Amino acid sequence: MPAFHEQSLRSTRLIVRIAIAVGIVFAIYFYAVYLRARTDARNAAADRVLLLLGHHDARNALGAGVAAEQKLGPSAELTLTLWAALMADEQKRPALLKHSFPYRLQDPKAQLAFSDDSRFLAIIDGFTITVWNAEDGTQVLNTQAGDRFVGYWRIGARHFGLLASYQYVDLVTSVIELPDTFRYSQPSKDAVTAVAPDGDWAYHAPNAERGRSDYPIKLINLHTGEKREVDAGYQGKGAVAVNGDATRIAAQNAGSNSIELWDSRRRLRLAHIADLTAHSLYFSDVPGLLIAATARDLRFFDPDNGRLLFTLPEKANTVAVDPRGWWFAEQAGNTIRLYRGPASPFVADVAKQAVSPAPATSH
Repeated sequence: MPAFHEQSLRSTRLIVRIAIAVGIVFAIYFYAVYLRARTDARNAAADRVLLLLGHHDARNALGAGVAAEQKLGPSAELTLTLWAALMADEQKRPALLKHSFPYRLQDPKAQLAFSDDSRFLAIIDGFTITVWNAEDGTQVLNTQAGDRFVGYWRIGARHFGLLASYQYVDLVTSVIELPDTFRYSQPSKDAVTAVAPDGDWAYHAPNAERGRSDYPIKLINLHTGEKREVDAGYQGKGAVAVNGDATRIAAQNAGSNSIELWDSRRRLRLAHIADLTAHSLYFSDVPGLLIAATARDLRFFDPDNGRLLFTLPEKANTVAVDPRGWWFAEQAGNTIRLYRGPASPFVADVAKQAVSPAPATSH
């Protein structure tokens, strides 16, 4: 009898353990289903906001976005659509504005750039570079060189690195408080056209004004020396851009009035964006955007498939987004404006305040 009792007890324990294990598996399954359903609901809500923006209804788009965020919780997609709705409304947009800097462009190919730690904003304008502290708005650097600047990055708390368009063997031609250990030297016969966001990759694009244009866009990693070449159909005229990790290339096709979007790693064309002429292109890896500045507006595309997400009624010469997505900068007219960015944690609060009725005042 004791042996039978002990065996029965072991069987009971085994059954209990199996039941607990099955319960845990079902709990995990149902929780995963719940998370998936919530993610799908957030994405659907974000698509509804984008649809309203596509109909130029920024007010209702903002209200729908705030309601979805309060009901479903925050997500990167909803934050992006809230930001777009705020930026699309001229009355609401100032709530995102952090700083304005008077600035007149000297070079039509000037570019805005953020440091890799998101703390500093630079305008790279021909032979001149000017840098501001993004948080407090103070100007921290203004310098010139004997050659056109093409890139900028920030190392640590004190050091700036500036890249000019000479050959890679003499790549760093002007250095401000930068230790020799941070100098780059990569042998190449090609000059540098520009530096991708984050400062890890540089690229050289054909230039029809300087001779041959029948060769690929060339990429080089400034740290490792890795090189890639991609024939993106670029004919040496118009805007071209590379994203932070050099996996995406966007190039203006002047012959067909279109933008070609490429995966540089697989050398695969991802999208043909028809009927679009942009004087400036820019990739933001966070939250994931291709931004085209046209003569009439700013257009924001999905960098994986070229789908138009939304349009802002802004006539900017050049734009930039910091590596975290917390800042968005544009140069338009004679002013550089710095806004809270499309992934900023402040966007949701600003949006809620924008749709809330103003508190009653007593007299």
